[in-house]
Amino acid sequence: MYRYQPKSKEDSLTASFEHDFAQYMGVKHAVGTNSCGSAMFIALNIVGVQPGDTVLTNAFTFHAVPSVIEHARAVPVLIESNREWAMDPNDLDKKATETGAKVLLMSYMRGHVPDMDAIMKVVEKHGLILIEDCAHAYATLWNNKLLGTFGEIGCFSTQSSKALSAGEGGIFITDNDEHAARAVLYAGSYERLWMKHYDLDAGLMDRLQNQVPGYSMRMQEVTAAMLTPQIERLSTIKKIHVDNWELLHSLIHDHPNIEIPMPLPEVDPFCDTMQFHLVGLSRDEADRFIDLMKQEGIPMQIFGARRNARDFRQWEYIKAHQDELNETIANIEFACDLSMQPHLTQENIRIMAQVIQDVLTYIGEQAH
Repeated sequence: MYRYQPKSKEDSLTASFEHDFAQYMGVKHAVGTNSCGSAMFIALNIVGVQPGDTVLTNAFTFHAVPSVIEHARAVPVLIESNREWAMDPNDLDKKATETGAKVLLMSYMRGHVPDMDAIMKVVEKHGLILIEDCAHAYATLWNNKLLGTFGEIGCFSTQSSKALSAGEGGIFITDNDEHAARAVLYAGSYERLWMKHYDLDAGLMDRLQNQVPGYSMRMQEVTAAMLTPQIERLSTIKKIHVDNWELLHSLIHDHPNIEIPMPLPEVDPFCDTMQFHLVGLSRDEADRFIDLMKQEGIPMQIFGARRNARDFRQWEYIKAHQDELNETIANIEFACDLSMQPHLTQENIRIMAQVIQDVLTYIGEQAH
């Protein structure tokens, strides 16, 4: 089960998985970790983030992202989201100017993609180091370029409900040889165990060997065994998700209480979840909608309600409230989150659409 137990890299399931995933992504290096949070923490260390440094990141994301920044003892500066829940390039430009921050840890929360051309202009303008959190952005493209390959480092999650899932786990990818070398050592390679990895520079590894601390954040063989066969299925799973998302959208998008913001035309999304805004409902009515959907066997949540971990106002462990972030508040306050797992059939989707409409009709009748 230990990734370095096999006698050679050819015998290691983890090394083989790393090699296969790097090839799938079209990058030089992939390093398996025990979580995406670990991959992001390692990334922050590699790019030189020090205690007290400011790190730019999304106001709308899962709390694991600001937690990683806190883990590095740095200070997150939160960037507004737009109506489609992606990072706002204008607010990024503003906050980069105000703070002088040099690192952007950008999350594609629930697969929502900002205007990457605008984002990369801001990155270039301010000389930002971009680390991409792709936990929700497998097989997602901007103008035919895979997310995770825009910045210096991409980080992926293999936790539950992700496109590649093994319960826990993460992946660090890069084209930078020294970043990869340091990632291997930070993750917990010691002595000359790095020889059980593919495509590392021996001279570089020997030089860095005892300069980099090991944080015991390795992937294990069982995790890699579960993940390896899933890589070649990603395209099939994506087609199921896209077909189901488009069907559900066609059935509910014109409901008066539903607003579904569409991704930019440059985006080729994975579509394993659907988000929509509830419009024309009170707080109590929106909460009632969530309760009734759960009773009907379709569990959902609202990002801006009930102490949701994706609501930045709940992150009491960081100083996140120095800015009102009114746009993000408006964009999560009635935003429903629906998981769409690949086992769902199109008939299942039609039933889900009917239940959503029936519940909204019932709530409307009760209000009158």
